[in-house]
Amino acid sequence: MSGDYVAFTHGISGSDEGDTSGYILVLTSTFPYRMSTPTIEILINRTARDNFIDFCIKYGYDVATFPPYRVFQIIWVLVAILSMMNITRVYWKHVRRSKLHRNIRIYQLSLSFTAVHPCEVFLPRNFYKCFNILFGLILELYLFIQTAITFERAIATIYVRSYEYTEAYPAIIAIISAVLVAIGTQVFLYYGKEFNQPQLSVLNPPAEVYDKINGLLIFNEITCGITTVSMIILVIVNMKREKKAIGDLSRRFQTEENIDTTKFIAKVSLIQIISYTSQSLGSLILRLVEESFAGAQALPMRTTLKLAIYGMPLYTLIMSIVIEYSTRTSARYRQNRLQSAVSTKNEAQAYSNFLSKQWQIEDQN
Repeated sequence: MSGDYVAFTHGISGSDEGDTSGYILVLTSTFPYRMSTPTIEILINRTARDNFIDFCIKYGYDVATFPPYRVFQIIWVLVAILSMMNITRVYWKHVRRSKLHRNIRIYQLSLSFTAVHPCEVFLPRNFYKCFNILFGLILELYLFIQTAITFERAIATIYVRSYEYTEAYPAIIAIISAVLVAIGTQVFLYYGKEFNQPQLSVLNPPAEVYDKINGLLIFNEITCGITTVSMIILVIVNMKREKKAIGDLSRRFQTEENIDTTKFIAKVSLIQIISYTSQSLGSLILRLVEESFAGAQALPMRTTLKLAIYGMPLYTLIMSIVIEYSTRTSARYRQNRLQSAVSTKNEAQAYSNFLSKQWQIEDQN
């Protein structure tokens, strides 16, 4: 990563504590892998050098080495490792498909312990740029793939008589659309952006996309809510159809499959909307109360609280548990249903044999 470039202005123009967008980039410094020493121009200019070091200490080193910040990093790293282990186990044992959330926070955590220069706690620009976009893309895929599944289940519910005989085209079209929309959101956010603001974590979006990302979060909440409500409606519709038991065997089978699938996706969507809502609500509350923080620890404390309300590793762990529980419940239900059908068939056959014997006895008499 020797091609990363970060630079700072001679005159510090950022006025808001915690706002680094005011540090206009006019001096170019090259940072091999993590961070490096300032350019000779910064070293010659004492004011620029002091501002450079002060910036790194205030917005980087003090935050990264703040004990509560490290504690929450360690907690989320452990939860992320546990969630990845569990969801991998569920993947291979039950469903062979899962939504794996890879957490790379451990990289920045290691920087806070190994940094020699205060500026070394910042992530390399290219590293941050790639993984920030990748992280956002995965989150959007996580959302829109569920929307695609909802669309596919809606088609299966509407065309319950003939869906069993159709090809997989609706699902393929829905998945491709989900991928394209997810990519489109990242293009919408980051097209033309330079990622000049130093960052401690790939989870933090650059300040230049704050306005757009707020609108995207609202869009995600609305989409997630519509997906959840749609799945609940599909469950109710299919359960009513099952109770009426109208139609041939193929229709009844498709209805039961719709119920199993929609119940599962409804649970996943509900967990997802809780995760999105809790993080959005937590961010809103933090913005309302952050002005009350004062003193030298104000910035590290605010950053720590932002990290604390990020619960995606925990929701990933909960998701893996729900997937395993739902898969086992569905398998148990299908097995009981099959045994019931076999038992009913055997009882009917036994009753038929009994009647046949009775008729033979009556004929002989």
